[in-house]
Amino acid sequence: MPAALALLLVVNLLTLLAFRGDKQAARRGRPRVAEARLLALAALGGTPAAFAARRLWRHKTRKQPFTWRLHAIAAAQLVFSRGQRLDWFDSGEIIVATFLAAMALYMFVVHSLTAEKPFVSVFCYSLPLPKNSSSPPSKTTSNKFP
Repeated sequence: MPAALALLLVVNLLTLLAFRGDKQAARRGRPRVAEARLLALAALGGTPAAFAARRLWRHKTRKQPFTWRLHAIAAAQLVFSRGQRLDWFDSGEIIVATFLAAMALYMFVVHSLTAEKPFVSVFCYSLPLPKNSSSPPSKTTSNKFP
């Protein structure tokens, strides 16, 4: 248990530092910390630090996709951490948190499938489709993936 608590403290400290670094980079016009990295730190247990950093430095407070993703992570963590203690779906708190997490997951999937620049491209591992198999390949066509 002490090792898990120490790991949780380290993750929260790293989350605070990442948010602070991103805020400073934004002010100075430097390369930013990716939102995916900030959300990954929150998902690994840094959610309290992520909410604290947003409040302390007024950072990522108006970015709606980021906000609902962070809330979805927090809701899922709440369900998993308190579900068994509250007898899972006999608790109104768990039902509400599950609903919020499910709605955020739905919004994430819809955004990933329909946005021009999705958070995570669901097609990033798909193979390129053959253009027209009946015509001979041109000399400029490469057999390499794009």
